[in-house]
Amino acid sequence: MDKFSLFKHIKFLDKILTNKESNFTTYSITDISFVKGHNIFIKRYEILNKKFFFYFFLKNFIIQIFFFFIYFSLKIVESFFIYKNKDTIKKADVLFISHFVENNKNLKIDFYYSNLPSLLDKNNIKSSIIYFKSIKRSNINEDYFKKYNFFNYKTNFFNLIIIFVNIFKEFFKIFINYLNEKNKKFKKILLFSLINLFKISTLKNNIVSYEFENYIKKINPKIIFITHEGHPYERLFFYIAKKYKIKSIGFTTGIFLPLQYGNNRDLKNEFNPDFISYQSNLIKLMSNKKIKTKKLIIGNNKIFENDTFLEKNYQELNILVLPEGLFEEEKFFFLKIINFALENKKIKYFVRLHPISNFKSILKKIGIKELPDNIILSKHVFFDDIKRCNFALYRGSTAIIYAVKYGLIPLYLPKKNEISINPLFQLKDNINYINNYENIKNIYTNKKFYENYKPKHKEAIEYCKNYFEKFNIDIVKEIINE
Repeated sequence: MDKFSLFKHIKFLDKILTNKESNFTTYSITDISFVKGHNIFIKRYEILNKKFFFYFFLKNFIIQIFFFFIYFSLKIVESFFIYKNKDTIKKADVLFISHFVENNKNLKIDFYYSNLPSLLDKNNIKSSIIYFKSIKRSNINEDYFKKYNFFNYKTNFFNLIIIFVNIFKEFFKIFINYLNEKNKKFKKILLFSLINLFKISTLKNNIVSYEFENYIKKINPKIIFITHEGHPYERLFFYIAKKYKIKSIGFTTGIFLPLQYGNNRDLKNEFNPDFISYQSNLIKLMSNKKIKTKKLIIGNNKIFENDTFLEKNYQELNILVLPEGLFEEEKFFFLKIINFALENKKIKYFVRLHPISNFKSILKKIGIKELPDNIILSKHVFFDDIKRCNFALYRGSTAIIYAVKYGLIPLYLPKKNEISINPLFQLKDNINYINNYENIKNIYTNKKFYENYKPKHKEAIEYCKNYFEKFNIDIVKEIINE
């Protein structure tokens, strides 16, 4: 999908969200809010450009309705069984909403908020975390269930009926708007919204909102940190926090892409956070200047014990490969580096996966039974990979920020006709683009490569050093005491 078409679709979706008729159910609709210019999100809107759109609409709508009623029926049956939140829920000053993506051995370190909760605890500010399960329960250490709370997508029968009624009210509202609308492109967007209204994920957004509301009644926090990436449930949580007069902070996570959207504009005030927290001044400066929500720099302690540049030899090529935790991206990387590796056995590729992924399942899905000897599947800790590599092959991974900060040279792997997902897009000419093996070969055979690249490398390292700042908990204290 080209950038021009995408922007048109996004603006029509925002028209629905900012309309005076939009409500809680409207904001719960899956994909009604565009997240960012990454292919995993862009491809969700490809149906809008289909030649026989109405046919695809009917097909998808019938499928979604079918699965919606199956899932809803299961939830109704489930609701008759007594379900209670565990009795260990304690009151806290600060509540964090996060995602459980890995079994970190240190329970005090969160994947998104790092050690911010424990820093607050040390300053006599009690904190609590509620997790979305991003991996199977069976893969989660039981110690986490003893210490933290988790969303289970469960609510009572009466809440389910309210959700059901509201979804069908929303259906009739959108359908009437469709009948009255004259703009053909906007009519498509309205039908697209109807498909997504009946997705299971929309139903889950509504269910988890009731869970969230029950939790905050018991925890009674003064501040709620909510990951702010652009997903529907985040906007619903901001709304609920306002309902209970609890201050909410939209915590922007990870990196900013060239097309950063979902968390980079205001919507209706009741669905905006009270504050938006950025991880550095550098990221804050990249944010939309039109945002009226108050912006803060709380930082993020995503640092290692050794926080200095590592001297390296750039004559050999030991490339750290950094795919995102998305199968489509992992497959793309593996197919590319296998071809690269076969061209020159002296160049080594150390593949490091995202914490939510594992090599066995990825290689099985791709159908790869054997890899060249110069492709190494890393099981090391991140900093050990940094030590043994001198280049980093990446696309949209946050890890590239740390890799460059500690001395690795960035090599961006683009796709044809894509909207760029390069986190280092502001560096432009400081980045080496790898379109084919010849680009790697040119670096490998050029004995003066680093001598010529060194000034650009220094700029890139300095940029990445400023990408994340240490936590400033004084800001949190000030908000609590307001």
